Amino acid sequence: MLAVVAVIALVGIGALVLVRRASTRPRAHDPLPDVVHALAERGYLALEPYHDNGTPEWLLHRRRLPDRNLSSCEHDWYFAIFGTRLRSSVVWSQVRPPSL
Repeated sequence: MLAVVAVIALVGIGALVLVRRASTRPRAHDPLPDVVHALAERGYLALEPYHDNGTPEWLLHRRRLPDRNLSSCEHDWYFAIFGTRLRSSVVWSQVRPPSL
């Protein structure tokens, strides 16, 4: 009986580990939103190709601080990317879209 419980526990732990790994993998194939490209074109950020463990990724670098020229959507995305502490660089897979 104890052996059956141990096997079920190990299978459960293994399943949790697989789910956790799958949820933290980079979203390498997700295209960047148009607003992110617009921010790059206007000089607010720079995009750099980046490979994390062989997976293609984007590294976003802050180039300018936000100002009044940003639309509300651009402003929301800027802070979703760099946060309130205004980090200088962030990997795209770490970015969570702004809430609507």
